[in-house]
Amino acid sequence: RTSSLAHEMMKATYVGGLEVGTKICFVTCDDHLLPMYLRYGFMSYHSPIRLKNGQTRHRLLLLLCDKQRLLKVRSPFLLYLPDNTDDGGSYADLVQRLRFQESEREQPVNQ
Repeated sequence: RTSSLAHEMMKATYVGGLEVGTKICFVTCDDHLLPMYLRYGFMSYHSPIRLKNGQTRHRLLLLLCDKQRLLKVRSPFLLYLPDNTDDGGSYADLVQRLRFQESEREQPVNQ
């Protein structure tokens, strides 16, 4: 998870996504990979999934052009983000609203 091969794979995915205009990248990952994904700038968009075998899968997303987030976590992806690519947080704002709405739906209703 901290190897140069993992970094090269993450870099290729990120740069390739930028080249084709990808705005949001969704992934699921095991517990042991979560720190790596967070380090690159991914964030949780929903509660983890618990599988029948007891394993957990974290549901993450990356806003490829959210320079503010990448700066905050000191993402290695900053090296590959062109200067004129920052979306100014517009997708981040949308994702935050969606996350909030989703969490409201999950709340039990008190009767």
